[in-house]
Amino acid sequence: MENGKPLVNIVMGSKNDWGTMKLASDVLKDFGVP
Repeated sequence: MENGKPLVNIVMGSKNDWGTMKLASDVLKDFGVP
């Protein structure tokens, strides 16, 4: 985090997790987290 911007990765166990993790991804985008 050298530039002061938060960086987040979403790690899933399988493609089937995307339905749930998409919601988390959308929230992160709403907060401006890449």
